[in-house]
Amino acid sequence: MSAPTRTLKIKYGGTTLGGGDYLLHMPYFIDISYRRLTIECHVVISESSLSTLKTKSDALEAQFRTIRQNIQIDMSGNQTDYTEAAATAFNITPSITKVQDTKFTGLSREYICRIEADLPSDAVGDNGLKESTASLDLNPNGQKVLTISGIYTAQPGPPVVKARAQYLDKIEAFSDAQKTLVDAGAEWDTLVDTSSNDTKDFECSFQRVFQEIIVSQSTLASPLDFTGISDDNLIVVAKDTNPGDSLSAEITDVSRPIDVTVGYSASIDIKLITDLNAVWKDTIRPYMIAEGKKAAGGDFIAVISSDPGFNISKNLVDANLVMRVYTSAELIGSFIGTARRESKGIRFVPVHGTNPHSKIILPAAAIMMQVKTYRFLIFGNETLARSKALTLIESPSYAEHQEGRSPQTLPAQGGAIDPLAVPDFGADGGDFIEFDREEPEVRTIRIGKPATAAAASGAAGVSENVEVTTYSEKITSLYVARPAQASVFNL
Repeated sequence: MSAPTRTLKIKYGGTTLGGGDYLLHMPYFIDISYRRLTIECHVVISESSLSTLKTKSDALEAQFRTIRQNIQIDMSGNQTDYTEAAATAFNITPSITKVQDTKFTGLSREYICRIEADLPSDAVGDNGLKESTASLDLNPNGQKVLTISGIYTAQPGPPVVKARAQYLDKIEAFSDAQKTLVDAGAEWDTLVDTSSNDTKDFECSFQRVFQEIIVSQSTLASPLDFTGISDDNLIVVAKDTNPGDSLSAEITDVSRPIDVTVGYSASIDIKLITDLNAVWKDTIRPYMIAEGKKAAGGDFIAVISSDPGFNISKNLVDANLVMRVYTSAELIGSFIGTARRESKGIRFVPVHGTNPHSKIILPAAAIMMQVKTYRFLIFGNETLARSKALTLIESPSYAEHQEGRSPQTLPAQGGAIDPLAVPDFGADGGDFIEFDREEPEVRTIRIGKPATAAAASGAAGVSENVEVTTYSEKITSLYVARPAQASVFNL
């Protein structure tokens, strides 16, 4: 039984190898792998004149110096086409070599013609992914960093899907699968997302870097990831100031303040969030305050300064916040200071002599004054501060300074206070009030009673000054100055 006759033709562009002007000559091969197509064959040209031989040779050489032409393999009428238009082959590149062989001289010539091309990744389940790698790194703190990279190819039609479109359509599912392989329970932040494709969009290479989120990016306990915020950095410094308290024997409900500085920076996904001020007020600032409170171990805060910075052109937030944190909402700190002053008196007594203006200096009444200053730091609003101030002023601990005064009622809160008013708080003297108000941050109220005149018999002059400062973030400082004992006596 005779073998069937098989004919091979290879068509590149408008030129057919195998029959006609260009005869195929052994050896030749066709190598088709998953990623690559390679065709190599020997071609012989034989003509009756040199001019015709040259014309045919020049045409063949020109054809095989032209890239991206269509390929067709014809095996006894069974045709397989590879074209860039249909995305069945990419980067089609031909080459041609003239063979130096004594068998083909004169009116014949031999060439080696070669065609190479990339093939699409069209296997079921690959989703166009030609190659990929995944690497896992661990930071010194144990935080995972996952890097994935690879290449997507265009997909043959109809319809043809270009490489970048294929990448955008499939990358999220592929990324999620790799994250699950590393740690199914972890949440991830995208640090790097880069991709590039050739100008014909046949192949799209990519790299993505994910970092494990180990703390929440907002005040929410779950999920840790806050959509739109990435590459965030939070630094909290808690400083225990521990002020001295000379009234510790009398006042026991003192809360030590913790000064907390919080620094924050983050990239904001411009596709999801464009209002940086809104995300600062609604998410970032509450988050910074919550983390500051957590670091200090207190629930009561007073924000001292807040400095949000917005990089509008790059959609970045860089902010700093300074606050004071307390563990209680009453007396935070206290201070007492004592100062004594002595003013020695003198008197001039005329002396009888030749000079009628002569006088002798003798001792006279002297004044000694002891001034005590009290300062209290109170956590709370203005109403609480007034109530606490009144309690402290009228408490038995300071009875020696009251000189029989009956308890007084502090002025009403807010605009009811007249800075120029001089109300009469009792028969023991006219008190004065100063009221400063800077909305909405600071309110300062000073309530004072001028010292009464000291009698020559040694009665004490009494003076009291109370200063209450209320910040918008609920911190109040109370200042009490008492020139308490002004005694007059003769030396």
